Amino acid sequence: MTTLEDKMNAYKAKLDAIKREQEAVHKQDLAKILEMFSGSVIDNKQQHALLLLNNRIEAHQTHSVRALITLTDDDKLKALDAAFYDIFEVDKFYPNKSLRYKTTYCDTLEEFFKSFVEDLQISKAHKEREVLYMCQEAELQALRGGGGIYGVNCPSEGCYINGWLFAYPTDLSPKQVLQDEKILREIKKTVVHEKLGHGFLDLYSSLGKVESELGAFAFKIAEKFGSHMADDPMTTIRQQQHIELSQSSLFLQEGWATWLESYFDAKIIDTGSHPKYSIDRLLLAIATMPINSKDDLTDQQLLSKFVVTVLTAVNIDLSVCMQAVNYFHAADTKFQNYFFSKLGQPLRYVIGELIFAKIEANWDSVCVPYAALIAGNITMDPEKISLSDLKYLLENDPTFYADARLVMVSSLIPEREANPYELAKKAEKLFDLQVPQELKKRS
Repeated sequence: MTTLEDKMNAYKAKLDAIKREQEAVHKQDLAKILEMFSGSVIDNKQQHALLLLNNRIEAHQTHSVRALITLTDDDKLKALDAAFYDIFEVDKFYPNKSLRYKTTYCDTLEEFFKSFVEDLQISKAHKEREVLYMCQEAELQALRGGGGIYGVNCPSEGCYINGWLFAYPTDLSPKQVLQDEKILREIKKTVVHEKLGHGFLDLYSSLGKVESELGAFAFKIAEKFGSHMADDPMTTIRQQQHIELSQSSLFLQEGWATWLESYFDAKIIDTGSHPKYSIDRLLLAIATMPINSKDDLTDQQLLSKFVVTVLTAVNIDLSVCMQAVNYFHAADTKFQNYFFSKLGQPLRYVIGELIFAKIEANWDSVCVPYAALIAGNITMDPEKISLSDLKYLLENDPTFYADARLVMVSSLIPEREANPYELAKKAEKLFDLQVPQELKKRS
């Protein structure tokens, strides 16, 4: 007689067989895609290294988290903070800092956008006009089907979720969508991306501290909505410094936040895919770029070359690192619409996440947040460095360039132990990178 246990075992065996078949097809697809680039663009050694990395990334997809936390209906958003601190042992390294500030779900646009203008140095009447303008713009954008801002993190103050926008495409009220599991999943992912992703770098990294001193949040809001900042020369200089620094950390910021979002979606929130992007999807998108000129072909070859170089490099050469990162930035702008249409997001999200997936594959997931902090460990006093000197450092010194630092850290391989202390030690030893004091192991 067939028992319930026999049926369950047979069902599990069937699922395992399907999974093995899917993995075989996936690997075959990557191998076929790599053949499109064989020869001068990607050599046999790089192809082999890329396939091995892909295997390690896929192996991490089946790993369960060390301490899975169930999100209850009573405290859906606060539980995400607890999961983050538990999984990545943040309090072990940074006991005196915390992202456990309030996450506010806003029912109206007015409530959501008020958080944007609180720190702007403008009058109360001006703030009210700005909020009204932002609300009108949000309504128009939603009406045109153009999405909008689903969430924002105000460093050390709060994370605000745009419940109005989540509810807009539905027949539900902002409060009612919290009972819709599909929409609630997207809300949780937004909290992870904005608060635990960007907020973590804002609060814990040296770069975040510098940006805070520059008043970066107010600048970001002003730039997004065309809000008017003060006209004095010092504010103008600070805004330009902010632009230079934020542009130099695009792949770090969005790559880390996207990696963390997909990690939580797969391990904590639901059963989503982690990482969100894969090597084969990116290379296929590059391989199918429209080629209408010699320049188009050159761009395709350079992008594929640098993607494979960065994802397979061990102890990367600094000049190659700078070439790759500079080209990524140029391609991110030049081909933004193309990759958005193919992959759903620009290159900074896709390549950025895959760089963090490489770190996870080599060092394990617990090291990933600290790799981001090492990359963002850039210290400077905005009042003591001119705009021209800042530009010079970013163009010529990879140790001041956050995205270059990220590529350097991702090229490190553990020799014995794979933990945040060893990762920091290697970064300091091999690349002479300044690392956070908290990651220096005390004897």
